[in-house]
Amino acid sequence: MNRKNKVFIDTSAFIAFVSDTEPYHSIVADWFRKCFREGVSMITTDYIIDELLTFLRCKKKVPMEIVLSFIVNSYSSGINVFGVSETLFGEAIGLMTKYKDHYFSSTDCVSFSVMKEMKINNVLTLDNDFTIVGFNNLLDGG
Repeated sequence: MNRKNKVFIDTSAFIAFVSDTEPYHSIVADWFRKCFREGVSMITTDYIIDELLTFLRCKKKVPMEIVLSFIVNSYSSGINVFGVSETLFGEAIGLMTKYKDHYFSSTDCVSFSVMKEMKINNVLTLDNDFTIVGFNNLLDGG
């Protein structure tokens, strides 16, 4: 599969997708529909799912039954959830050191490492950190 058929999904895109009160909900929802319709391989990490679940549960106070349902649906929706290895985490720490002036989160650096390993250039995110390190943000320009 070539790079154009894969897209990495970041936490901010998931949040905009699942919360219809988020400013970019419609744009992100359109991208998700397009990806599903065109058979694009959507990839994320267990770290991203963790951030999303924490956001839903702790910030939005979503009932636990809905959060549990989301967990099950995440793994059966066709979105590939990549489990982060100790090696990839080590690479992420290396990226945090390399880009020490940018204050990237460890989760973002893990995402960068996974994208590099899986040869993914495209990302759905509301976070400009991905473009700083050279990835193509599909949401740039709306």
